[in-house]
Amino acid sequence: MLTSIKGFDVQVKRVGDRFLAKPIDIPMCSFGDTSKEVLDNLEKYIGEIYAKIRLTDNLSPEWQRFKERMASQT
Repeated sequence: MLTSIKGFDVQVKRVGDRFLAKPIDIPMCSFGDTSKEVLDNLEKYIGEIYAKIRLTDNLSPEWQRFKERMASQT
């Protein structure tokens, strides 16, 4: 299943008896017992990561793009 969280495309798939959510453009993932839980966890994680890096300048190109996309949404 493909969905979107905070403007990022996210692939959700079942892995055994759990779910995995992996954003297409961000190097992170989340696990959960249900598809709702995995997406809620990922949304929280994305917000936490952004809060940590939003004032940082020395980022890899991948994380810099993430930071810029998140900043444009606020």
